[in-house]
Amino acid sequence: SLFVGSVRCVQETARVRSLWAKNIEIDIFLSIEGRIIVGEAKFKEHKICKNVVNLLLKKCERLGFVPDAVALFSKSGFSNEVGRLKNERILLFDLENFEELL
Repeated sequence: SLFVGSVRCVQETARVRSLWAKNIEIDIFLSIEGRIIVGEAKFKEHKICKNVVNLLLKKCERLGFVPDAVALFSKSGFSNEVGRLKNERILLFDLENFEELL
């Protein structure tokens, strides 16, 4: 087992999953080679705003860890403010990123 903050995770081959602990849900959770990646997926008609990023980071803080990267997936894109946050730690994906898979 692996402890991430105060949350026990079963260590196995890397797989993406949801994380539920202490009444907190994180849509996407991956722990691989000592790195933690978390994410949110929103399939709504409005853009993801900075509040979604802040809430996700607050959830991580409440669970006792700091993620190495945050991945956000949005049907409708991102606010300008979130777009400016994009870097090697904040990863943004919208439908255009997946067009070639269709």
